[in-house]
Formats: sequence, structure tokens, C-alpha cells
Amino acid sequence: MTKTILPILILACILACSCNSGEKGTTAAAKETDSIADLKPMEVEIMKVNRGIFNKEITSNGKIMAQQKVELRFQSQAKLKRIYRANGDRVKKGAIIAELDNYETKIKLSQIKARFEKARIDLADVLISQGFAIKDTAQMPRELLEIAKIRSGYVQASADYELAKYDFSTSVMESPIDGVLANLQAKEMNYNKTNEAFCTVLGDNLEAFFTVLESELTLIKKGQTVSIAPYFNQETKITGVITEINPMVDKNGLVFVKVLLQGTHEGLFEGMNVKITINSAVENKIVVPKSAVTNRSEKKVVFTYKKGMAMWNYVQVGLENSSEYTIEDVLQPGDTIITKGTLHLGDMVPVVVKDK
Repeated sequence: MTKTILPILILACILACSCNSGEKGTTAAAKETDSIADLKPMEVEIMKVNRGIFNKEITSNGKIMAQQKVELRFQSQAKLKRIYRANGDRVKKGAIIAELDNYETKIKLSQIKARFEKARIDLADVLISQGFAIKDTAQMPRELLEIAKIRSGYVQASADYELAKYDFSTSVMESPIDGVLANLQAKEMNYNKTNEAFCTVLGDNLEAFFTVLESELTLIKKGQTVSIAPYFNQETKITGVITEINPMVDKNGLVFVKVLLQGTHEGLFEGMNVKITINSAVENKIVVPKSAVTNRSEKKVVFTYKKGMAMWNYVQVGLENSSEYTIEDVLQPGDTIITKGTLHLGDMVPVVVKDK
């Protein structure tokens, strides 16, 4: 009897295990079905594409320069009596910048003026000896008058007097233009160095100098508008106009271009590095935002939207700027593409358009 009961117990255990395993498998399958059912379509943003204008960008590094830049020098080596301005000061045309001690030039001017007056008297004596008066010089033979001026010393005295007046006038330095003062290193009561510039006045109008590749010459022209941004603040956008394209290509295949900045800009300094951006319109292109193009298996992919589904498309991109691509194949005018929400998309994945 014992031998009969043992097989029955073993069979009962096997049946019990089989039932439990069946119940667990059924439960797992049910959970997986529920999980799939709970998946929601991914939210995306869409747009229709059409042929239009693509703004091709040319970027280059440039430097800021003042359109007018005047180096000022004193003509005589004298002591600096007074400096009225400092670096960074804005000056108007005619504003006094500095002044030399003009005592010596003033005395020299007085002495030379006295010699000039004596020469005038001597000239009058010579003319009288020839039977003429000073008032008659207009009727005198030109050759005779020139000889009289030389004999009297009038020619030399007149030249010395004009030079002395000039030296005296240049003891006061005035700004020749409106602008900003720079490179002033001198100190009061020190002697001025005539072989060095005393200071520089930078005009208010600014230019930017940069280069482009010879292959890009067809995309630029005089009068074209460009965008300029200092590297310390890329958000600042300044408008400029191309004023000059040098008609020579250097050994590196580069062409020199000059741009005039529009308006005045307090934050820009002479020699400052800037980024130059030139936009050139290319027509009849299908243009998509960069956010619509994603990488899959090292290839470019754009997802089109059709009846609530994301459709996978390998594409070839053409031109590129900071925010857009042109698409050279696959896409047709009127196609609807997905512009945002493409990161985790796959082919034939359900999507829903996000309300804007």
C-alpha cells in the first residue's frame, strides 16, 4: 500500500506546480498587455515645407578700426606746461588737449618780429633809392622788386617771422577732429619728445576689417549689409555696410574687405576682435530648421508626419547656416515634417501634435 501511495503523492505535487506556473505566466502576460496599452503617443511639433530663400552665412574674424586716426605731435622740444585731457576723454574739434611752456618761443617771436620790421624799413629805403615807394610796388617791374627784397633782407626776415608765428601757435595742441583721446603717456613738467606722437585722436566713425575666401567673392558686394558682434558679447549685434573690397587675392587665397559700422558704439575699441556674419540669399531651396534633422546610424534623418505617425526618411543636407539646413532630396513641397520631439522617435511611431 505504501508503494501505491508514494507515486500518487508525487503526481499530485507535479500537477500543483504546473497550475501555479500557469497562473504566473498568465499574470505576466496580462501585465505586459496593460503596459503596452498605457503607452501614450509622443508629443511633437510640425511644419510644412516649401521652396524658398535660404540665407547662406559667411563668417569671418575681423578687427575694429577708427575710420579717422590722427597722431598729434608738438613741433618743438619744450616743457609740458599743462595737460588738459586724459585717455578715453571725448573731444570736439578745436578742443585744447595740452600746452607747452611757450616763454622761449614767445621771446623768439618778438625778436624775429623786430628783425622783420627792420627789414621792411630797409626795403623801403632800397625802393626810395630806386625812385619808388612801398605803395608803388604794384607798378614796379617784378624783377626789380625781387632784387630789392633780397638786398634789404626782407625775404629771409619774412620767412623767419612766419616760422616763428607757426612755432608759437603750435605750443597749444588742439584736436583736429571729433573723437576719443588715446595713447597719451606724457606727464606735466616733463620735456616733450618731438620724435614721438604725443597722443592719438580716434574718430567717432568705426570700421571693421576682415578677409573672405576667393571662392566666396560671388556672395558679397559693395553696399551689402553685414552683422558684427564683439567676442566678449555675442548677443550684441551691430549693423555694418561693405564699403571696400580689395581687388587682389593674397597668397593664402584671401581677399581684404572693409565695413563701415552704422551709428556710434561706446563699447567698441580700436583693435578689438569681432565676428563678421554676411548673409547671402540662395533661392528655390527646401529649408528646414536644424531641430528637424537628427542622426541615426551616422546618417541624417528627417521625420515626416502622416496620419498621426512619424515616418523615417534618410536625407541629404546641402547648405547650412546657424539655424537651418537645405534638403537636397526626398522631401517635396507641401510635406509636413516633425521639427521638435525627434530625439526618441522611430519609424511608424504614433505621435500627437503639441498645441502651440
